[in-house]
Amino acid sequence: MKEINLKTRDILKFSFRILFTEKTYIIFFTIINIFSILVAIVFANTSIGKIKNQIFDFYVIIFINVFLFLLILRVINFFFIRKSEDKTIFIILSNTVSRMKFFLCEYLTILIIISFSVVLSFLSFNIIYLISNDFEITNFVIRKTSVFLGFTLILTICLINFIIFLIFFAGAQPTLIISTILMSLSFIANIPAKLIETKTSNINFTFNDPKNNTPFALSSNDVYDSINFQNILKYENIKYKNLSKAINNYFTNYQENEDFTDLDTFKNSNKYRYTSFWNNYLNVINNKQKNYKFNGILSSLNSSAKAKNWKENDPVSIEFTLESYFKDENEIKDMINSNELDSEKKLILQDLLDLTNQFKTYFIDFKKEKSDLFSDFIFFYEPKTIKNKIGVVDEEKEINFIKNENLNQSLPFTKIDLNNIFQWAVKKISASKDSFQLWDNDHKLEKYFDEYFSFPIMFSARVVEEYFIHYTVNYYNSVYSRIVQNDEFKKYQNNMSTINILNSINPFYDTWSFYTKYSGFYFDDIWFNIDTSSSISLIEQENLFLPYVRFNLNLDNKNIKKDTYDEYLDPAILISIILVVAICLYILSIYKFTKVDVN
Repeated sequence: MKEINLKTRDILKFSFRILFTEKTYIIFFTIINIFSILVAIVFANTSIGKIKNQIFDFYVIIFINVFLFLLILRVINFFFIRKSEDKTIFIILSNTVSRMKFFLCEYLTILIIISFSVVLSFLSFNIIYLISNDFEITNFVIRKTSVFLGFTLILTICLINFIIFLIFFAGAQPTLIISTILMSLSFIANIPAKLIETKTSNINFTFNDPKNNTPFALSSNDVYDSINFQNILKYENIKYKNLSKAINNYFTNYQENEDFTDLDTFKNSNKYRYTSFWNNYLNVINNKQKNYKFNGILSSLNSSAKAKNWKENDPVSIEFTLESYFKDENEIKDMINSNELDSEKKLILQDLLDLTNQFKTYFIDFKKEKSDLFSDFIFFYEPKTIKNKIGVVDEEKEINFIKNENLNQSLPFTKIDLNNIFQWAVKKISASKDSFQLWDNDHKLEKYFDEYFSFPIMFSARVVEEYFIHYTVNYYNSVYSRIVQNDEFKKYQNNMSTINILNSINPFYDTWSFYTKYSGFYFDDIWFNIDTSSSISLIEQENLFLPYVRFNLNLDNKNIKKDTYDEYLDPAILISIILVVAICLYILSIYKFTKVDVN
């Protein structure tokens, strides 16, 4: 019988041909790609970013843990078990083909077939997204799909090597059992660590205040979130990132202003922030006086008015002057479009403008919803004593007053009075007992404030300040105060040590944490809950079945390190180790195949 010298190309063509005649493979391949296309269509037509992220992560879990796993198992079983049983391998090897050459050809066939399915899924998502979105694609889509492609190809190599190794060293039946167990565990393997993680949220840490050494408590959640918040700001993984970084840098400059280290003292720094940040830095303040006048009927009096025999229902006229005020949206747009600002300031102002538009869209009446912040950035122009040309001291006339028209008497009108009238006009909140108040049965006052006191940029500025100050104060308390290493803190450390041990021996954590770290979230949806005064969910987009990199609260001489969020084992190192192990399994499999009896 004449020997046939088969070339590598011939073996590859033969392998592809016999696989494509396998109906079960064709059916399985079709199901996988129909699934990918259907999910890609839903993904491309979902408008909410965080939902996109959740859809894609669930897709990746199902694609890898179910379809890819089964496809690899099916294809390897086809080539190395079925074709061994029907003597196909024996016939090929008997035609002067070395076992090494045959193994490499079959391995390459399997790798190409599986990789083709992965690449097809990658292309499906990107092409369908482009078609559905006027041929525009976002960085989020590119990042998610690219990490999916690279991660899945690496995992494909590891799984192929692992399953081939099991078949040669354990046999077909044990391989099927082990693979089934692994596929089942892939959905629940990360839950034990997550359950232990929840225990750490109920722990209270004790700190000593660096100013007076008095003890105070903070929950482990508040400490972790405040430090993690600095982490996402550092890497700009947040909506309105330019405005966020500017405000955070300002509030965390604790040496410049100690008022920012405590919520109570922060309230006393309104004028300082108004001047130093919003005026001097961002230039969103109109530094010119503005006079206001309106009339009304008294419904409540202060003690000074009562002493002068003013009565309820007396008609009054009110006049006051603001020393400065926030610019409106059109003025901000003009600043952005001008050549006077640098690009950094323009990006910050654009974020401020976009945030304001979000508030106005979300709230039916923005100023009504945030009326409690109205007076914080309202500053009356105060009359001053001045010298005239001949050196005589004159007093400026009273410009902030309320005048009783019946008695022809005037009394000082203060910011507190204005705030009380405003609160009643827009929200029907009663004033304090010792304060002026006006009737507004005909809604004239409400219309007046609607027209002249909307100040949407001012309200946005105060809202975003409230968002950030709670986290920056907690950050200050967490890293600048010495932590008491009591039983509660030791309990936290023990829980974290347990989590670290579980993660280090959990191959699913080692692999999947690489995907979650580098694919990330839809960062433009990471923002404060608009219905709260200061609450941002940093884990809202996390998937229950996936692990995520967590940093430990490492200490530096009894203080939590400021950059402790950077101290973790990079998943890239873990997956590199797994890849090295997979290569070793590949070498062992080749050796075993060269020795196995194929008769």
